Amino acid sequence: MTEQTVGRRGIDPALLSRLATPAPASVRSLPAQGPSRLPATGASSFGRVASTPRPATTRADEIAVEDGTHVWARIPFLTFVLIIVFAAGYGLEQRFAVDAAPDGSIGIRSLIAYGAVSYDRVFADGEWWRIVLAPLLHGSVSHQLGNCVALFFVGLRLEPMLGRSWFLAVFCLSALGGVAGSLIGNPHAQVSVGASGAITGLIGALFVASFHHKATELSDSAAMRRTALRFGVPALLPLIFGISGGVDYSAHAGGAVTGAAVALLICAFWLGDERRPRLSEAIVLVPVVYVSCAVVAAAIAYRQFPTAADLVQMAKAEPFIPDKDLPKDFDVGDQRSRDLAERYAKDPRAHLIRGVYLLKASRAGAAEFELRQSIDLAKAGPYEDGIRQYGQPLLAVALKQMGRTPEARELAAPGCRRGRPSEIVDMLKRYDLCH
Repeated sequence: MTEQTVGRRGIDPALLSRLATPAPASVRSLPAQGPSRLPATGASSFGRVASTPRPATTRADEIAVEDGTHVWARIPFLTFVLIIVFAAGYGLEQRFAVDAAPDGSIGIRSLIAYGAVSYDRVFADGEWWRIVLAPLLHGSVSHQLGNCVALFFVGLRLEPMLGRSWFLAVFCLSALGGVAGSLIGNPHAQVSVGASGAITGLIGALFVASFHHKATELSDSAAMRRTALRFGVPALLPLIFGISGGVDYSAHAGGAVTGAAVALLICAFWLGDERRPRLSEAIVLVPVVYVSCAVVAAAIAYRQFPTAADLVQMAKAEPFIPDKDLPKDFDVGDQRSRDLAERYAKDPRAHLIRGVYLLKASRAGAAEFELRQSIDLAKAGPYEDGIRQYGQPLLAVALKQMGRTPEARELAAPGCRRGRPSEIVDMLKRYDLCH
């Protein structure tokens, strides 16, 4: 019974006798191959105590040691720089804004002056410089803070993996992709600002990069995907259901697609034995060119628009309709529309409201006068885009009612294009002004 117990639960007596015999010198001189898999019985049983194994090192630790950077390589330095730039930039926006609200939001007049982007501004007016400037602007405190929070968590994981050159290149390319999405997906007169497109591009790149084998070596691939989904789903899901709410989801989509595409390209040429993606030294030209263009764009915006002091005087001199007096529906009666046009003679919206009433009253000649006055007053002002979007098609309808069909069709052509509000397109089609 004793032998059976030892044979099942203990150590074979024959093995113990062999272990007790000193090993030959040639065997003792061999280097240790790691800790023994045999049960430890103490120094008296084996002649010596096994040495403590070295702590395991990860591939990320080895890469840090090889680079000579250690912890410095893991600090998302550029992420912090971008956050500081956004915070400082928004501080300057508020400092020179003439229409900032008490909650810190910037009015449309100042945003257009700073470089807000829209289809009409870029293509109709030829102001291409807005493309690189708009992603560096923000419209409110919550807008800026939300972008900075997302940038921090995404950059914390993506920048150490891709390296600073590729990280900044993805940001710049995604910013341009976000502007492209905004120009394609929004009504032509809608203005937009913000770094959301660039940040959703980083989110898309983070999600794609999490599937690369380097993600396991340099970071936590599962945590990368969780971070990407946590910020990416709220940024893109509303676009599927057509939700707007003042958020440019088209810019989000354009940035995400661009960032994911760039990350796919990076991963396709990132070999397993390389510490960082290829062409890190060459790709730095992308952010250099972007920053240079942004500086030129800022100089153009500074020269093209009045100074902040002039804007303040313009705001005081132009009696715009207060928000509390502005009708929710422009379809008001004769007396109300007349009062607005007379009391706020310099507000293009007042004449637009009057023109709508006259048009519905079949007084096309008087409607033409009010609508043209509205369009003239709106030039280079805060309501130019909105008046152009609605006033010009209404003027075309007035001309159609007066029998000036060729002129009306020429004027209605921009309103018939893709991207215009559906109600405007439907109205122009009813009057046979779209071809």
